[in-house]
Amino acid sequence: DLTLDDYTHFDGLLETSDYAVHDFFYGENIPFWNMSNADSLLSGNTDSHCLADSAGTYVVYLIEGGTVSLDLNGVSGTFDVRWFDPRNGGSLQIGSVASVSGGTAVSLGNAPSAATEDWAVLIKLQSAPPASISFDNVNNYRNQSFEVGEDLPVSVTYSAGPTNTVNAAGIKYFLRQMNSGWSVVRDVTVFDTTVANTAFGTSTATITLPTDLIPTDSLTAGDFYFLFVLLNDEGGTKLADIGTQPIIITSTGFNRFVYDHGLIEGAAGDDDGDGQANLIEYALGGNPTNDTIFS
Repeated sequence: DLTLDDYTHFDGLLETSDYAVHDFFYGENIPFWNMSNADSLLSGNTDSHCLADSAGTYVVYLIEGGTVSLDLNGVSGTFDVRWFDPRNGGSLQIGSVASVSGGTAVSLGNAPSAATEDWAVLIKLQSAPPASISFDNVNNYRNQSFEVGEDLPVSVTYSAGPTNTVNAAGIKYFLRQMNSGWSVVRDVTVFDTTVANTAFGTSTATITLPTDLIPTDSLTAGDFYFLFVLLNDEGGTKLADIGTQPIIITSTGFNRFVYDHGLIEGAAGDDDGDGQANLIEYALGGNPTNDTIFS
C-alpha cells in the first residue's frame, strides 16, 4: 500500500523534531531528563509551557510567540536568556532581554524576530566563579618590614564560590614562622569574624606581632616568615587560600634590647632584681641580666 508507506508528508515534522532534539536539547546540553513541568511559573501568556530543573535551567515554549513572565522567586543569581527557532534550527539567539536576575518574576522580553511564531526560550543560571582569595596588593607584604610589638594589617578579596559561604569563625589569617622544609615552627593567628556566613567581599584583619617573635636576622638558617590566609566553608572544609613570603620581622630599640637579653618582665619589670626597671637599664646602657646598672 503505497499510500500507507509514504512518509514524505511527515518530512516537516521530522525536520523540526531533529532541530528540537539535536540542535536544542543535545546541542545546548539541556538536562531534560532532570526536568519537570513548571507551567505554574509562567504568567502573561496562556499559550506557553515550561520545563525546569533544580539547578537553574528553564525551557519555555511559546506556541504563538509573544512574551511571558517567569517566576524566579526563591532563587538567586543571574540567568542568561536565549531564544531558539524551532522552525529553522540553528544557534541560540538573543532577544530584547539578554539576562535576568533571580528573586522575583521577570519578563523574558520579545523574540529576536518573527514575534508571532513559535519559539523556545532557554533560561540558564550563569556559572559562578570558583572559590578564590587574593591579596589587595601582595607588594604591601612581600619583602616588607614589620616591627615586633606593632600591627601587621592585611586585606584580601574573596569569593566562597557558587554554593558556599564563609565559615562561622570567619577568614583566618596566619603569620607563620617556617623552616627550610616548609614545616610550621610557630603561628600567630587572627580571625576576621565580620565576614562569617558571607559569599564574597573584602576581608581585613590586623595581626599584632608579639614582642617575643624572633627577628628575621636572628632566625635559624633557612627559616622565614610566611603570610597565609585561609578561607573555609560552613563545614570547615578549605575552599581557597593565599600566601606570600618572605615577611621581614624587625626588632629595634628597646624591643631588640628585650630580645637580645631574653627579658620576660617588660619595660617596667626588673628581670635581674637590681631595683632598676628594664627600660631604665636600656636607657642608661645597663645590663638587665645581672644586678649592676651598667654592663
